[in-house]
Amino acid sequence: MNRIYKENASIVAQQGIIVMDTVMSYYEAKYSQRFPAGMANLPEYNNLVANDSKGNFILNIYRKDYDSLLGTTFTNAWKKLSNLRIEEILLPYSDVKSLAANPVYDNLMRSDHKRL
Repeated sequence: MNRIYKENASIVAQQGIIVMDTVMSYYEAKYSQRFPAGMANLPEYNNLVANDSKGNFILNIYRKDYDSLLGTTFTNAWKKLSNLRIEEILLPYSDVKSLAANPVYDNLMRSDHKRL
């Protein structure tokens, strides 16, 4: 933050981080969206595979307690500014260790963003 905000960095309150480095493609073809084994156990899975498992959505994943303000703000802004479908996964854990220990959510921790 110092590089961006310089001398004002100390007064900027960081509210969260949005990682969009894995946003790559948009597919309207049926069954173009695939999920790793175990993802079918997510409560949100049926929403994700709706519409013939097309890869035509962005997925907003956040911790429902600590990140809810940032997560819901992003989702609401997305809905106002885009026609592209957005889905959410609300993580029931505050810490990464608990999340990674649960086989339902461990697939979400395979990317470089898990340290954030």
